[in-house]
Amino acid sequence: MTLNVIVNNVVAVDSQISYGGRTSDDWKKMQDFSSENYHGVLIGNGDGYVLLKAEAFVQKTKTDDIDTLVKLLEQEQKSIMRAKEKSYIDQKEETIRNKYRTVSDPAKREDMITREFATEMDNLDKQLQQRVNGSVYLIAFDKRTKQIRKFRLFDHHRTSIEDLENTPVIADGSGGDLSYAYLTTQVSGIDWEKITPPQNMYLIALACAAATANTGVGGYMKIATVGKENVEFLDDTKTNAMVKVCSKQIAGQISKQDALQYVVAIQDGTIDYSHLAKVLDINESDLKLTPTNVHQDVSKFNRTYQLNQK
Repeated sequence: MTLNVIVNNVVAVDSQISYGGRTSDDWKKMQDFSSENYHGVLIGNGDGYVLLKAEAFVQKTKTDDIDTLVKLLEQEQKSIMRAKEKSYIDQKEETIRNKYRTVSDPAKREDMITREFATEMDNLDKQLQQRVNGSVYLIAFDKRTKQIRKFRLFDHHRTSIEDLENTPVIADGSGGDLSYAYLTTQVSGIDWEKITPPQNMYLIALACAAATANTGVGGYMKIATVGKENVEFLDDTKTNAMVKVCSKQIAGQISKQDALQYVVAIQDGTIDYSHLAKVLDINESDLKLTPTNVHQDVSKFNRTYQLNQK
């Protein structure tokens, strides 16, 4: 599963990445960055190589303003995509030439190579037109305008930076459809001018929990808040516990009000994890350390409910 979630100035991302044909469930896909006039965090999913390059770029590049950084990142990403495409094309041409190297007639050989290469390039162009493997997001506090700025760059060779300044809620990735469905329902009627930090955190945790209902769940969630002074990363134990709480809400075991209160207590450090584990009917180590799976929580609740009805 891959997931990007943004609710106002709070962001979340999973820790699963694919790189060089391998998949890891324990990767940091969240990179903070800063300069004199801004600070923020980059998250993303999709091609692991492209994402890692983006993380390294924003970490080392210092500019006068966030807009310049974003524009330079766009140029860098396009350059990477063009290089990847050229490498693919060169390899494809070599493969085709090797395929027909035994054809003795030079003219016939070149004609066969040209025809097959043209077909492959047509197929590649169609794939590039349709394919969007992932996306990179930058969420930053602009010290000059004193505002939160949000930008998205799709993992695509022809894409440009998209300004998301007026979009309070974003969710994408293979787990993003369910996350977005829950978010759009839960934020109905919210006054975005009056929403509180605990509500932001609750919505982020709920989106993370909802995403685990998709097949192929992998990795833990990471959550960060982009504030006026700095970027604050939520402790992994708190993150896991919040997502667990919201998973139990989705399963029907606890109410929305209880879930919100538990999230607040977890965030401010007043929660009794031992008591919370008993309420959620899990052991404390699972509450703190085990990745969430909505299917397991729903199944457990349904089995318990049916037993109690006998």
